Amino acid sequence: MTVVHEGHGGADERMLAAMFDGAASPVALADERDGAHALAIGLAASESFPAGEPVTLPGGKRD
Repeated sequence: MTVVHEGHGGADERMLAAMFDGAASPVALADERDGAHALAIGLAASESFPAGEPVTLPGGKRD
């Protein structure tokens, strides 16, 4: 696999090609649930940093 050192390591170009051009992806693509989890982590970090305290996210099992 070719490594591109632009943007997010080239991930954006590969992601768009896999999503819209039908290109094969070397890794499994994230789904909407993965996106929601990433957003929750970012929001928790934004809350945690100013407070200087950890933030607990609700637990749950992945299907």
